[in-house]
Amino acid sequence: MKKSRKGGGILNILPRANGFARTEQAAIKELIEDERIVTHFQPIHSVQTRTILGVEALSRGVNPSDASPIAPARLIEESRSAGLWLAMERLMRRTSLETFRTHFGDQNNSMLLFLNFDPAVFDEGVAGSGHLSRLVASLGINPSRVALEIIESRVSDTKLLLEFVERHRALGFLIAVDDVGDGESNLARMALLKPNILKIDRSLCSQLARDYYCRKAVQSLIWFAHQVGALALAEGLETREESLIAMELGADLLQGYYLGRPTGDMDLLLAQRSLTHDLMGEHQDRTTRRVESSRKRRASERSLLTGIMDRLRGHETGEFDAIAALFLEECEYLQCIFVLDAAGLQVSRTHFKKANQEFVNVLTRPAVPGTNHAMKEYYFMMEHTGAPMHLTAPYMSQATGDLCVTLSARFHAKDGLAYIICLDTNPA
Repeated sequence: MKKSRKGGGILNILPRANGFARTEQAAIKELIEDERIVTHFQPIHSVQTRTILGVEALSRGVNPSDASPIAPARLIEESRSAGLWLAMERLMRRTSLETFRTHFGDQNNSMLLFLNFDPAVFDEGVAGSGHLSRLVASLGINPSRVALEIIESRVSDTKLLLEFVERHRALGFLIAVDDVGDGESNLARMALLKPNILKIDRSLCSQLARDYYCRKAVQSLIWFAHQVGALALAEGLETREESLIAMELGADLLQGYYLGRPTGDMDLLLAQRSLTHDLMGEHQDRTTRRVESSRKRRASERSLLTGIMDRLRGHETGEFDAIAALFLEECEYLQCIFVLDAAGLQVSRTHFKKANQEFVNVLTRPAVPGTNHAMKEYYFMMEHTGAPMHLTAPYMSQATGDLCVTLSARFHAKDGLAYIICLDTNPA
């Protein structure tokens, strides 16, 4: 069959009429009129309830010649070229809702439907038509069981977006913001939207098992979701390890091929809920081991602090440098050591292991005696809480440029004055 243009199109997957390829518009129109659309569902698992909370509707076309699937992106692209985008979009949406009602229409069923909402509705000026709310009402579906997935970054008109969200929230719909963290998301605007669910983009979640910075980015987005009153959904999870890490970072909902591929077989879909129970069991075991490991590390750190303080207590300030340098060499996983006075001023040099490193970047220049650390967490928390010691959250060491945590503790030296010893070590 001759192709209509490079890369092919709808003309290449629909049959010819009277031996000639029909126009693209006619082909799309016939597909819409014949309603050759099928909806599959992908499960979305709840960590808290250990079951399937909802399903995302993924509609695709059906090739009339061999019943092979036509990807939704291709359908939308071709229908937009044919000037029939809105009709195709509404058909796909209606098919998703009807299929959902068929399988999960029981009024006692709490299953949610995650329904993709094409950002083009805002550009086409039909976002306020009321078509969706009328359709949902005509099918007898409670709007509170429908989460509208919006890719916030693709909507340029903030006012129109906010009006759409507020209108549909007032009708009872849930709001889910998709592709959060894809590089184009506007966190300030997401806070204005007050979504019920933030879907963290697969580009980050797919790196959870091998990239520390992606893990921290996902952890930050989960924290953000919780701060604005939303549930955090990690999507695109393709392995068991990615799923477990997402749970450890605090994700409320999980979605991805590992947890279930899109399917039209509802028995198969619902059978996948056992995965959540299985994962939660391992998650609990890993959490127990992590807590025990943390307990042992804290004990080790307290022993470490006690060891260096015992050495420093019997000496004058001028001897701190020699003692710190020797202690640093004895402890393999320490990055650096420095001592502050009671006011937060550094009284020793910064002793660090990267002896041969050239510090040409002002961001990674070791602090020198006299540097004021009064607003640093390792001093401030010690000074204002009265705690005998403190452990910071991970941050970039000014001395080495590496991630570290700082252990700090107060001691009294030979001169009777109070000092604070600070040890930078690798994060757990």
